[in-house]
Amino acid sequence: MKRIIACLAAGTAFTATTPALVGAVVDDTGIGDAVVTLLEETTPPIYPGQDAWIAIPWTVSNAEAREFRVTSVSTDGIEVGYPENTATYSSLYNDDTLSPLEIDFTALRIRVDPESPAPRVLDITVSYVSDTGDYSEVISLPVAIDDSEFVGDGIAMDDGLLGEMASDDVAWFSVGLLGLENSSHVELRVIEPGPFDIVYPAERDHSRPNLGTDVRQGVADQAAIRFATSGVDEGSYSVTIEATYYVGMTRISTMVDRQIMVEGSGGSGGGSDVLYDSAANAGAWIINPNGDDTATTGQWDITNPEETSWQGHVTQLGYTPSGAPGVITTGAAGSDTGANDVDSGRTSAISPSISLPAGVPVELKLAYYFAYLENSSTADYLRISVVGESETALLLERTGKAENKDAQWKSKTFDLSNFAGQDVRILVEAADESNGSLVEAAVADIVVRVTGLTP
Repeated sequence: MKRIIACLAAGTAFTATTPALVGAVVDDTGIGDAVVTLLEETTPPIYPGQDAWIAIPWTVSNAEAREFRVTSVSTDGIEVGYPENTATYSSLYNDDTLSPLEIDFTALRIRVDPESPAPRVLDITVSYVSDTGDYSEVISLPVAIDDSEFVGDGIAMDDGLLGEMASDDVAWFSVGLLGLENSSHVELRVIEPGPFDIVYPAERDHSRPNLGTDVRQGVADQAAIRFATSGVDEGSYSVTIEATYYVGMTRISTMVDRQIMVEGSGGSGGGSDVLYDSAANAGAWIINPNGDDTATTGQWDITNPEETSWQGHVTQLGYTPSGAPGVITTGAAGSDTGANDVDSGRTSAISPSISLPAGVPVELKLAYYFAYLENSSTADYLRISVVGESETALLLERTGKAENKDAQWKSKTFDLSNFAGQDVRILVEAADESNGSLVEAAVADIVVRVTGLTP
C-alpha cells in the first residue's frame, strides 16, 4: 500500500463565496447587457506536479451570455490544457449558453510546477456574445495548493473527511482519485455504508471517474456517490469505499475508510440542507394551477415515464436519472409515438411552496429534457421558472426547431439567493404551438438546498 500526497481537484465541491464581478461586461448604456460573475476567488485545490482537471463556476444576470468560452495561456510554472471536444478552449458543461440565474462550469486541465514560486496565478480570458455585442475580459485567478493524503496501489484514493450533512439530508460527495499507474475499468462502490442509503449516477450499481472508465498515471479525477440520511443521530460515521480496476490484465481492489459528519437539521459544509426534494414530495405538484391550460394531450403527469420513439429517435425516455417519479408530459407511452405528446397548446404544473431561509446561498438543481421531431418550430417550448412573492424569474427556456431532437437528460443548477427569505414555487410549462408537431418534455430530480456549488 502506497501513501502519497496528491491533489483533489477534478470536480471538487466549491464553497459559496461572495461573487467577484467580471469587469468590462456592461455596454455604454448599461442597459440590457449580460453581467457575468465568477463564483470563486481561487481555483480548487491543486497539488504541484500532477495533472488536474478543475471546474470554474459562472453565473450571469440581465441577459444570456452566448458562445461562452474560456482560454488561458500557459505561463512559467503553470501548464494549461482543454477538453478534447473543444481542443483550444473550454466551454460550459451543459452547452455554450449561460442563462440568467443559471450556474454552470468550465473545465481546464492544469499542471503546476513544484519549483515555481508562490503566489501562483492563472490568467484566464472569458469571452461571450450578448444582446449588445461581443465581450472579452482577462481575469487573474489565484491557484490554491492542496496537500491531501491518498492511499492505494494502481489508483490512490484520498482518505480524509468525505463531507458533512444533516441528519435528514441528501448529498453528493466526490471521492478523489489519482492514477499511480495506467488503470482501466475503474469502478467505485460503498461496501460498508453505515446508516446511509447509497445511490450511484445513471442508475448503475457503481460510480465511475468523471473523465471516463480509465485513470491515467499522474492524472487526478473524482467519482461521485449520493448519500442519504433519515433520522440519523449526530456524530461521525465511517464508510468503506472500494475501488476495483485493472492494471494491464491484473484486477486490483483498493479499499479506504472515509468519515462523514452528521449534524442536526441545519448541517453545512461539504453536505447540504435540503429544503425540497421532488423524489420525496413529487405528489404535491399541482397540474394546471391557474386553470388556463389549452393542451389537449400530453398534460404534465407525476410519474415514471415509458419510452417512446420514432424511426430511431427517442422522444420520451423510459427512466429518470434517480429512478424517482418526475414531472413528465404524460408518462404513458400510448398506442403510438404521438398518442400522448403535447398537442394543441400549453400545459403547466407548479411545485408545492418552498420556504427559502434568508442570508444563506440557496440553489436549485434539476434534470430536464425537451424533445421534438422535425415538424416542430420555435413556437414550441419548455420553460422552467421560479415564482416568488413579488416576481417570477424565467430560469430556462428551450424552443423547438425543424429538426429531430432526441430526449436526453441534462442537469442544470440555478442560484436562488435573490429569493432568500421568500416562499417560492417552481413552475414548469411545455407547449405545442406549431401545427401538429411532436413535442415531449420532462423535469426530474428537483432539489432546492442551502449548499456550496457543485459541478
